[in-house]
Amino acid sequence: MKKVGDGVGKKLLASMKKDMQLAEHAGEEKPPLPPPSEHPLMGLEVRITDEQAGPKSFGKTGTLSSINEHKATVFTASGTISCDRNYIEEERAEWKKPVQQKQFNSLSRAVMQKILDAMACFPQAFVEYSLQLQPIGADGYLEDEHLVAAWEWVRYSLKIPDEVQMLDPALVARLSTTLLSEDEETFQHLQASILSFASGVEMLLCPIQGHSPAHWTLLVKDSSGWRYYETLSSLHKECHQRAVALISLFDSVEKDQVQLQRCNHIKQKNADCGFFVIAYMEQEACRSTSGPASRGWPDQLQSDWKIKVQKLQKALQAEFDKLMKAKHEAEKQAASLKKKQEDAHTKASERLKKLKDHKSAAALDAIANMTKNSQFFRVKDLSDHAVYQIQRADEKLTKCGSCRYQTGCLRCDAAKALSYHIRNEAQKANKVPKWEGPGLKGMVRGMLLVVVVVVVVVVVVVVLLLLAQVEASGEEKEED
Repeated sequence: MKKVGDGVGKKLLASMKKDMQLAEHAGEEKPPLPPPSEHPLMGLEVRITDEQAGPKSFGKTGTLSSINEHKATVFTASGTISCDRNYIEEERAEWKKPVQQKQFNSLSRAVMQKILDAMACFPQAFVEYSLQLQPIGADGYLEDEHLVAAWEWVRYSLKIPDEVQMLDPALVARLSTTLLSEDEETFQHLQASILSFASGVEMLLCPIQGHSPAHWTLLVKDSSGWRYYETLSSLHKECHQRAVALISLFDSVEKDQVQLQRCNHIKQKNADCGFFVIAYMEQEACRSTSGPASRGWPDQLQSDWKIKVQKLQKALQAEFDKLMKAKHEAEKQAASLKKKQEDAHTKASERLKKLKDHKSAAALDAIANMTKNSQFFRVKDLSDHAVYQIQRADEKLTKCGSCRYQTGCLRCDAAKALSYHIRNEAQKANKVPKWEGPGLKGMVRGMLLVVVVVVVVVVVVVVLLLLAQVEASGEEKEED
């Protein structure tokens, strides 16, 4: 049987030995503890760049005062903010102070005309294919022209560098439509045009439109990769497919290898997707100069854009109406001049017919009036610049990559280029345009065709007259 005293004695003995060991090493120094690991951003200026931090913290800058495994504490001018450690980025020296947008009263006519031209809504005399300004939908839904206009305003107002460009959403839509129609040649040309447009660009903004329901998303490409902004609760299928197709085109990978997730967390409440796309384009465009999250909370930004787009639309509509009025006046003046010149030509021609002596002074004066300065403006009278522009358009095998028209524009359709330049320069020269047709080569072919037709008609008439004379003479002989 075990005695209780034996256990107590053993414990007492062990304690005495431990005390003796401590006494032996009492004079020795203890080894120093390892220093606590310090985060490389401690004490530096940081910025909160993740939307998950919330509207009160997003975009705020301050000194990182503490950080642990999960949380970071940032001391800002408005107070101390605690957030997830993954929401912060170091504030870089090259990031400039955000620029404030200009007021709309600073919009000159030249700037508005530049925006209208980018929208393909610039009315020009003798050109009948300019688009009309589309009103904003009753539910607030925006069309691609509105996004183009807003982007041009952002570029002008915030002085966005040329290295940041927006891919026209109409081109993305055409690319998808052409793919479905199996027009391989046009599809390949559009692909090449898009790749050529993006070459040398440091940041490419790609607004993407989908249908059923109508929706806008934004795809962004820069040196760090791709970012995708989607404000619906669930990914819009068609928009996502078009975004994946663009990534596949640029990165030369199969579509099934593309893994694309949204990078934002804010969700739209109404038909605000277009305004969110504009807000994110502004945010992204300023990233290279002012850093991420430099334009404020995206939901507030898109709300501000609702007012800005309405003001911009009103200013552009006023300028559009002025240009349309000038266009109609120029065309009316040209028509009046044409009528006046044709009447003068007719009168001189009639005077010449009444004169028997075509070498008389009166006859020579009538001929001079018919040909004086040639009241008609012909292709040979075109300036070298106009001829060069028409020849360039005539050499285009397909429509230009930046063209927003399915049928081509002045840069890629020779017929439209010739029609515009000959009418425009005729109007400036106070003359009447004499010819309209499909390009310089087509002009030559057309003139040859007219000559051939005239010759054929003359020959036919002569033959018919000869036949009639033969028949008449034959009848006379029978009567005799």
